[in-house]
Amino acid sequence: MLCFGFSKAQTSTTPDPRLLDVYSQEYLDANQDRIAYLNWFLDNSYFVAFVGLEKAETLPYLYEIDKETKEKKNKILAIDEESFNPLLSSYEIFYNKESAYRIGNTGYVIAFYSQKKLTKNYNQYKNENQ
Repeated sequence: MLCFGFSKAQTSTTPDPRLLDVYSQEYLDANQDRIAYLNWFLDNSYFVAFVGLEKAETLPYLYEIDKETKEKKNKILAIDEESFNPLLSSYEIFYNKESAYRIGNTGYVIAFYSQKKLTKNYNQYKNENQ
């Protein structure tokens, strides 16, 4: 029994602090198997690109979501990629296509990868980091 507990402690993954903005510590403790994916998702589910004001204005704005109600709250006017938490934003992830949103009136857009691409990329990441 002692060996099992030690083995489990060695394989647990430390949650990125941004996950605590969304999930309770109790949830994270109970879902250790999801933490590695969620940590990866925070930095690898999207990309930011400059497309110019004219092209960006054809896209919907990216919004923050309220942690409690999960409703759209404020337009996101800028993104600091070091601390950005996509789990606190309102967006859709489609199965087979990216979704793109404008970031304020900056000419920058954020695009979220498709579910198909996310699955492929995460599986590749796992295989390379075992």
